[in-house]
Amino acid sequence: MTIEFVNPLGVRKAAGFTQAVKVTPPATLVFISGQPGVDEKDHVVAVGDLEKQTRQAMENIGKILESMGASFKDLVALTIFTTRIHELAAIRKTRNEFLDRENPPTLCSVGVTGFAREEYLIEIKAVAAIR
Repeated sequence: MTIEFVNPLGVRKAAGFTQAVKVTPPATLVFISGQPGVDEKDHVVAVGDLEKQTRQAMENIGKILESMGASFKDLVALTIFTTRIHELAAIRKTRNEFLDRENPPTLCSVGVTGFAREEYLIEIKAVAAIR
């Protein structure tokens, strides 16, 4: 399997994410459900604190990746949903602590009006390609 991180000419070079990722088989793809800022007992961490909920969501993704024999370096796509899109800088700061800086995944950030639980401020879903 090969993974190619692509930022083509004529498309902006964005800091913190890649414009496209090409995965050539054979590959094992892992699709990770949206992870909110909850601990293993389903308790929302730090109600009202976006940075701490972001950290918990990313830690959850890391544990799932590890259970699959993967790491953050294997992420090819990340989608962030938040009720506080105006605080994207705080999300970015925390998120970047976990991502591969040399080859970051593709990224989409979406502002939403709410989640399944009122206390959720963020939910992050991911796709990994295991080498």
